[in-house]
Amino acid sequence: MGDDRTLDMIAIAAGRVTVSDQRTRSHWSVDLAPYQLAAVPVTQALYARVTGRRPSAARGDRLPVESVSWRDAVRFCNSLSRQQGLPPVYRLDGDGVECDATGGYRLPTDGGRPVGPLLDIIYIIEPPRARRIAFEYT
Repeated sequence: MGDDRTLDMIAIAAGRVTVSDQRTRSHWSVDLAPYQLAAVPVTQALYARVTGRRPSAARGDRLPVESVSWRDAVRFCNSLSRQQGLPPVYRLDGDGVECDATGGYRLPTDGGRPVGPLLDIIYIIEPPRARRIAFEYT
């Protein structure tokens, strides 16, 4: 696991997954390109380093960040992307959020809906290789 200044990424190979919606009892297959997935949830220290905010009710730098909205989570991904020299994925327009398919950090979604707790998983699409992203505190 990385320290409070890093986000360890795990390479995930291309493949096909089956997605299901329990409410409608439907399922479908989705082809996935190779991507990288964060090994651990975003910590409060990393979230504060990127956004300058500490929204979590339970305090602790190494604890996962919580108490963030969907819009806060996409803003975090865009800020992290910019800090790493990557293009932001999301465009926020009024109440809407649009997702661009280019590289940059994003939340796992299915048709724009989150598939897990916000910021528990963050990923980046790029060739599959392990990558450790380090942040310097100022």
